Amino acid sequence: MTVLLLWSGMTVTALAAPSKTYALSDLEQNNREIEELAQELEEKYGITILYPTMTWEDSRQLATIVPETLRTLDEALSSVTSRLVRKVSCYYYDLNGRRLTFEYVNADMRGPYSDTHQEEVQVGSFFRHTSRVQLYIPDMQEQGVATGDNPLTIIHEFAHAFHFMLTDRYGYTAMERRWLELMEGNSFAPEYVDDRVFITEYASTEYDEDFAETFAHAFVCNRAGLGISHRLSRKEGKGTVTTSLGKKVAYIERMLRISMPDNLEMLDNFRLVYSTPVSASAAGLRLSGLHLLFINMPEPRTIPLTFLKSLYVSERNTVWFPSLGGWYCKDSFGNHLMLFPEGTYGNSGRDIMEYQAELDAKLAEDLASAELLKQERAQERARRAALLQQALEASRKETQDSMALQEDGGTLLRVSLPAA
Repeated sequence: MTVLLLWSGMTVTALAAPSKTYALSDLEQNNREIEELAQELEEKYGITILYPTMTWEDSRQLATIVPETLRTLDEALSSVTSRLVRKVSCYYYDLNGRRLTFEYVNADMRGPYSDTHQEEVQVGSFFRHTSRVQLYIPDMQEQGVATGDNPLTIIHEFAHAFHFMLTDRYGYTAMERRWLELMEGNSFAPEYVDDRVFITEYASTEYDEDFAETFAHAFVCNRAGLGISHRLSRKEGKGTVTTSLGKKVAYIERMLRISMPDNLEMLDNFRLVYSTPVSASAAGLRLSGLHLLFINMPEPRTIPLTFLKSLYVSERNTVWFPSLGGWYCKDSFGNHLMLFPEGTYGNSGRDIMEYQAELDAKLAEDLASAELLKQERAQERARRAALLQQALEASRKETQDSMALQEDGGTLLRVSLPAA
């Protein structure tokens, strides 16, 4: 999927149109779940959450989003940690009197299928002066080519908020100049996009978008198969050198470290960009690419309509596989297909239903390993924090002892002075 980012807003060239309507059997129950979950996330991250509603029979306003939408928000924001989100939110509250707000907005997301045949559709924006991130989603009863409630869009727009916080402190021009130095003579809007200079094609449009895209991919691409570490360095002679993209990633890490040096969880999460495997395998399938972004994520609300029309498949026969982050189905010719939310598909060459238990077991194993790693990282952070605390206490004691010696020396000096 080709994504172009313009003026702090993410736009995407339409390749597919979701059509599967999310049917809410109980609007009131759905509204209760949304209210509870929104309140929980607002307290957790220190943010405000707004979402579209519809007027019910008794004039009440009921939510038209589903809990999975907010769970995806939670999954995305947890990667940058609640402490960083809170810090950024507090900054904008001091600046604008409003804390960071994530607003879901119904918009025409039909792209080329709309009455105006739009080639691009915007999925997200950040408005600095109102502290607001807007995530554009199709109306509950409408189709769309894309949706803003996905991890990359969420963190991309959050990255804009973080970036402007930095530029207010260190100067926009100074930060842009340093970023351009990291590009080693490459320019924006190139005829050919070098994937070791720009993380995506739309990152190549301008500085702000390059920063946001690089930031988002570094945090979000942290599961096996999503890795980008092979793009951060290249072989040169008998050794390796850091690529322009690698230098950008290192620069963002440095700014994170300067902003919150004691947020070890955030730094650990970011540093996964250097070690996340580029590919993974399961049930004899080699898995690699951004289409795996939805592994272990809630099932998206819609299935791309282009698939349903051009691939001769029926949405009634699709099955969501959280272990693969996509839908499995067979077309009318008996081909075994995997359809992915961002508009790509592949022919698996086998009946994936026969491997469902194996895939589920592999996902469970991966999640258990990730949880174990998370615990080990937490223990290591606690150890490092304890050492840091000991060093601080030792330094404090040394300072106090030094001050005490200075005071004693001063007293002795005064005593030894001859009377005037």
